[in-house]
Amino acid sequence: MRRPRFDRLLLPAKRLIFVSFVIDVGAACTILGVQLKGIALGASPFMLGLLGGAQFSLYLFVCIISGHMSDRLGRRAVTVAASAVCLASWAGMALATSVWHLIVLAVLSGTGLALLWPPIEAWLADLAGNSVRLLNRNIGLFNIAWTAGLMVGPLVAGQLWEAHGEGVFLVAGGTALLCLLVALLTPTAPPAHEHVAPPAHVPAARVRWFLVMAWTAMAMAVFARGMLGACFPKLAVSLGFSPTLLGRLLFVLAAGQGVAFLVTRMTTGWQYKLWSLFVPPVVGLLALLSGAVTSSAAVFAVGFAFVGGALGVSYMCGITYALQAGPEGRGKRAGLHEGIMGLGLVSGPLLGGLAGQYVNLHAPFVVGAGMFAAGLVAMLILWRRSPA
Repeated sequence: MRRPRFDRLLLPAKRLIFVSFVIDVGAACTILGVQLKGIALGASPFMLGLLGGAQFSLYLFVCIISGHMSDRLGRRAVTVAASAVCLASWAGMALATSVWHLIVLAVLSGTGLALLWPPIEAWLADLAGNSVRLLNRNIGLFNIAWTAGLMVGPLVAGQLWEAHGEGVFLVAGGTALLCLLVALLTPTAPPAHEHVAPPAHVPAARVRWFLVMAWTAMAMAVFARGMLGACFPKLAVSLGFSPTLLGRLLFVLAAGQGVAFLVTRMTTGWQYKLWSLFVPPVVGLLALLSGAVTSSAAVFAVGFAFVGGALGVSYMCGITYALQAGPEGRGKRAGLHEGIMGLGLVSGPLLGGLAGQYVNLHAPFVVGAGMFAAGLVAMLILWRRSPA
């Protein structure tokens, strides 16, 4: 018998998807909030880049550990612990009195997020059993949900900062508390004996090559995403943009990512196609070059939408191939996937911050475009060496 609509909203997978939305509302609030607070405390462009990268300084290492921990200790236990770490760090940011206090708390915040995402992704895969359709639907909704959180967060943070200042961090702490409670009430599922697999015509070796190339493309797009989140606020303030307008521009960045997730959820025709790997970096490269030569909010908005779209497609390729590579070590591969995200989110703000400090505030866009170009070269080399 068909479940009532309300009951379907309470299914375990839907609860986890809700968690992914709410936690990223809080994360996005803090990412913009610490930049605005750092500017208010007089931080230099390099210090702001350091502040943006600090949140993900331990991300790669912790993601790999948390994915493995969730395989051993259970998905719920690690998710609850992660939510608690986010709650403590985000509430503490409201009390910080120096940039260095914010940096320490940002490292703790990134640790909490790194503990959270791998078990959530593996938990969703467990709940899908051996259904390819259900996995694609769950992961698609998951990606749309956390991206929606990144869209809503900057809007909330920009307006809250204008109205209540540090109150933005208390709102973020409330989202983490809500996620902790939902995780406690969500039942787990045993790993399936069978697993979702790639199409029959795609051999295992081919899956691994597509996974490596997808991770390469994703690393470049995440580098750009992290650079924009940490370096653009300083440029926006210097151009006279209000915090509300800044929040709207970062909303567009996440919106482009959300549209890409929506499209990839509606079809599987992009899977194991070379164009889905090579087109996003090219689009991101051109978008950042446009941002390097403009001071127009409209041009920034269009470029941000394309950068977000490039990240969305590359991310979906990476997580899909990681979860289709086999049932053993699924949490560990999810952790590595998120760790590569963290690597880009650290290096983007740091290198972009250095460029902004010693060249000018538009220079980070050129650095991001250069990284896209380097990624395309690396992918071409991988493609030439991949199985026929």
